[in-house]
Amino acid sequence: MALGLCCQWLESTPKGLKNILVSRTLQMGRLRRGEYTKEKILGTYLANVQNLAEVFPKIITAGIKSFRISSSLLPLFDLVDPTLWDNPAIKNALRKIGDQAQQHKIRLTMHPGQFCVLSSDSPKTVANSIKEIEMHAWIMDQMGLDQSPFYSINIHGGKTAAEDRLIAGIQQLNFSARNRLTLENCEFAYAVSHLMDVSLETRVPIVFDSHHHTFNMGGFNGQRAMEAAISTWPAGIKPLTHVSNSKPEYAKFDVPVTRLREHSDMLETVPQYQYDANNKGAIDIDVEAKSKNYAIFDAVEKLGLIL
Repeated sequence: MALGLCCQWLESTPKGLKNILVSRTLQMGRLRRGEYTKEKILGTYLANVQNLAEVFPKIITAGIKSFRISSSLLPLFDLVDPTLWDNPAIKNALRKIGDQAQQHKIRLTMHPGQFCVLSSDSPKTVANSIKEIEMHAWIMDQMGLDQSPFYSINIHGGKTAAEDRLIAGIQQLNFSARNRLTLENCEFAYAVSHLMDVSLETRVPIVFDSHHHTFNMGGFNGQRAMEAAISTWPAGIKPLTHVSNSKPEYAKFDVPVTRLREHSDMLETVPQYQYDANNKGAIDIDVEAKSKNYAIFDAVEKLGLIL
């Protein structure tokens, strides 16, 4: 079992919790206006990778065995000179992180953003999505990580009722990306039941998200959906799942699903079937609560989840 930390590391300050794992961004408009020098772009990329390298020992010391790397590590990579990210300084820093992860048996994953849609009816969107996923795979290759879904690049199905386009998009990925790809059920478009045929056709495993499932059950109860998702994983690779809760204050009011989707600061509850599977060592769980590492430690102490 492993409780996964997502993208940030929070530390207590007099003003409250502060994220010290910050992915510095670049703005597309400023880039297109020529306002960024090559030194600025390279400096941003180096700062992001070096920041991750500096914080990574804290993750190790805390005993966290699964960590999601920010998808904003190399912003606007496809619009700049590739030598600004494909260079020895970046590659060496990534390799050191990968070496530490493997030495300490830490599962590293990535989750491209909402505009990554392989099932889009726009060829341009599909092409850009392929570039983005393959860049995630490139990062993992530089880290020296196996090309398997243990090191997951996780995406949503995207456009509703477009399974054929989703399959076609997956089939266009290079081997490095496709071998790490996983599909996650979502609140509106694709429940686990909708993804099963796609998984069967492409051999891409399904990441079960118990929070999303509550909004889009697809005819399965939670335990059946999780078991179906688990069945898509190759032998010897522990299935990855996600857990989060709605904000507890919303339980008192009639609020729309768009608000109920918002994650709480801490975990208030975990479905029993997912709780049991974690504590038996059958799955890993990414904890998608806003308080990040504090939420993980709180769940271990108060809920009895095993780290």
